[in-house]
Amino acid sequence: GKIHNVGDRLEWAAEIPAEGDYTVWVRYGHRMKNYNLDTMDGRTVFGAVDGPEAPLVDLPDTGGWTASRWGRGAMLSLAAGKHTLYWENRKGGGLSLDAFLLCSDPNWVPDKSLHVESTGEHSLDPPASGTHTVLIQAETCVKTVGKEVEVGKPAPRAAKDRLIMDAADFPAWDSWNGADLHVFPAWGWVNTIIPVNGTDKTRSTLLIDSPQEIRPGNRFFIAGTREALDSPGEWHLDRTTGTLRYWPVEADFPNVDVVAPVLDRLIVFQGDGDKFVEHITFRGITFMDSTYTLGKTYSPADAAIRFSKARQCVVENCTFTNLGGYAVLMENSSHDNTVLRNTMRDIGQGGVIMVGKTATQAHDNLIAANTMEDLGQIYKHVAGVYVTTGSGNRIIHNYIHRVPRYGISLKSFDGESYSHDNVVEYNELIDTNLETNDTGAIETLGRDKQDSGNIFRYNLIRNVVGLKTSPEGEIMSPYFTWGIYLDDYSSGTTVYGNIVDGTVIGGICIHGGKNNHIENNIFLNASQQQLRLQPRDDFMAGNTFKNNIVAYQDPETTLWYAYERTWRPDRLSECDNNLYWCYGDPKLATSDRKITPEGTYADWLKTGHDSHSVWADPGFVSPELTHFGLKPNSPAFALGYKAIPEDRIGPEGYE
Repeated sequence: GKIHNVGDRLEWAAEIPAEGDYTVWVRYGHRMKNYNLDTMDGRTVFGAVDGPEAPLVDLPDTGGWTASRWGRGAMLSLAAGKHTLYWENRKGGGLSLDAFLLCSDPNWVPDKSLHVESTGEHSLDPPASGTHTVLIQAETCVKTVGKEVEVGKPAPRAAKDRLIMDAADFPAWDSWNGADLHVFPAWGWVNTIIPVNGTDKTRSTLLIDSPQEIRPGNRFFIAGTREALDSPGEWHLDRTTGTLRYWPVEADFPNVDVVAPVLDRLIVFQGDGDKFVEHITFRGITFMDSTYTLGKTYSPADAAIRFSKARQCVVENCTFTNLGGYAVLMENSSHDNTVLRNTMRDIGQGGVIMVGKTATQAHDNLIAANTMEDLGQIYKHVAGVYVTTGSGNRIIHNYIHRVPRYGISLKSFDGESYSHDNVVEYNELIDTNLETNDTGAIETLGRDKQDSGNIFRYNLIRNVVGLKTSPEGEIMSPYFTWGIYLDDYSSGTTVYGNIVDGTVIGGICIHGGKNNHIENNIFLNASQQQLRLQPRDDFMAGNTFKNNIVAYQDPETTLWYAYERTWRPDRLSECDNNLYWCYGDPKLATSDRKITPEGTYADWLKTGHDSHSVWADPGFVSPELTHFGLKPNSPAFALGYKAIPEDRIGPEGYE
């Protein structure tokens, strides 16, 4: 991938079995229609270093960079023996390359003759007698030339119906009755819990039905079967006989309370027709010991209290703990409800969730001054406050600590399922994204492509971690996170006065959206990139970035990163009056290091961006950043920066 520049080149070591005229088939994908180019015909070549080359043709737009097809690319006359084969980009334009297949039978067609199983195993129908095929996986190249080339590691094709284990790890169990697979499939964004339907012991394989692909290296464990009961603290329920077995840790086990949860919900407010449940208050009550839903899902949205067509109800100073789902769910036009000063701790999913379509979404509710800790004990695609759809809500002054994914998330999937005009302010979000990646402490989705009116203001975000596994099973952490992630065309968002300290690839990311206004924030110490723009197409425009402070330690990191193939300076309509500082290299602004999409910082200034911005030490009062106040003579104030009211952040600041 990312072989879109003139001169990009890949080489392979190959052996041609016999002299002959070979049709060069290429399996590729591209979406060059976004760049006014319907085909890549004639823009790249394929050949042998010691022989002929030919331009590749039959390369129309496939509709996506990973939407692959076979193209009948060229014809080459090749001698028998070892060759260095190459592909080279001569005229520019993007491709993703999967494989090449050379065949000396002119009637042999890969779409009909090459078969790939879900396990990744493949087979070829043989060509005509006396002819030959040579299959070249693109990622087995021995040489790459190009500043952005990305080469994946060869791996078995992903599958939804099986998980292949290392033979040495495959359990030697006689019975798998009741076994469930807890797994992070695909990219590691979510987890799911699914039954083990059977095994293939000869191939060390579990047979399953997963909602997402299982890929090499995905994290998993197995639970629920009797033969897995092998350590103190574990238990097993035989649902056939009704027998519960527990291997106690406690010496005085007979005096220990044991609870078996039965309900996935404890209280349900259920309105009917045009009638709402209303004016009910719960105060000072502890809710605990609920179960959770199993199935082909990664976000079941169970909850202890469910508001369905409820209004002007209050949940205040209550405790939620040892729950299988969320603490509170709102749906079916529930509005003007308050969730205030509650403690939500050690919970299987998240704190508060809102679900439904726009026409029936929860709206105008207050979620304030709650403490939410150690969430996502069972399901990981969760948030402290998760608004799958909901508008006009105020999510304020909450303390959210230790979650596997988002601190707060607002989703807009389409015109019928959106989240607009929400205010998220004065929240303290610490240690988020502990078990997933491609995520943020605060995250939005904007697939409706409308200005959302959502406001993120005066939030404190620290330590956004991220985690993934490699195909070899290596834990990769910290990995691929932002502080504030405006994902998938999120637009019309105000991001003002937030403090973001400690991320991986930036304090903020704008992924394809427009009219987002980023102002008066403090972005500190991302480990790889400080700020990130991901233009997807021409939709991205009108974004502003002004009066912000960006300070970091490592001069090897990038200040501004953007997708090179889609970057243009006008993705930012205004970028000025910002303060930048690198503690590790105070002279970074005048160095020849590439730290922006344009190249050096001097190259960045030529676009007209940051013409009044400065490189200077922001002058934090606390060098250890125990708080984020600035000294009175900080140069940020002269640029228009206004002090952030830190004393009001978190539950203690709620009035």
